[in-house]
Amino acid sequence: MFKKVCLGGTFSIFHKGHKKLLLKASQLSRRLIVGVTSDEYAKSLRKCHPVEAFEKRVEKIKKFLETLQVSFKIVKLHDPYGPAVYDEELEAIVVSSETLPTALKINQVRRKKGLRPLTIYVVEWVLAENGLRYSSTAIWRGLVATS
Repeated sequence: MFKKVCLGGTFSIFHKGHKKLLLKASQLSRRLIVGVTSDEYAKSLRKCHPVEAFEKRVEKIKKFLETLQVSFKIVKLHDPYGPAVYDEELEAIVVSSETLPTALKINQVRRKKGLRPLTIYVVEWVLAENGLRYSSTAIWRGLVATS
């Protein structure tokens, strides 16, 4: 078990894929740092769909994490890296295959700063009954149900 694990994302339309990421992180450590993109940063990413307000996204994450009985801190992200590039206590990061390149870049930055690279855990996508992966985009487009 790790001292502290991080993960991050936009977490718009909280779905099964988000739950799987958070669950994996909670299995790796009892202390989590969860980065959630700010409204401004989410808009700058040019998402192809609307994004729920930051506070609404955070509330859904908190509600789920409380059921896992872990210690967690939610931080607002204004860039792709957040505390992952400077928090010395972090030992691992949980990502999807889509965000794996960001985790690799985080480890490059950590090495340059003299910090240990994070152990990277890649969580496989959760597929809906129709075979499509759960994603906020698929849900907004009506291709996948939220449940």
